[in-house]
Amino acid sequence: MVCGDLLYSHSLEGVRAHIEEAHPDTLNLEPPECRRILDAWDEQVSQRERFFTSQLQQHGATLAELPKAEVSWHH
Repeated sequence: MVCGDLLYSHSLEGVRAHIEEAHPDTLNLEPPECRRILDAWDEQVSQRERFFTSQLQQHGATLAELPKAEVSWHH
């Protein structure tokens, strides 16, 4: 139900152009169906945010647990 395309523009105009090009039938949906799509989108964004936050916390905890002498950056 939620589009998986990567949008390079997050402006309102960019999103609108994507919808008109890739999903023209969605412009005529009834309000309850629009609400379901928006809710699905919000849930997808929330899942991504929770995942990335979890990854950052795990990575940060791993670095914090190492003694200072063991933390090194290799280039």
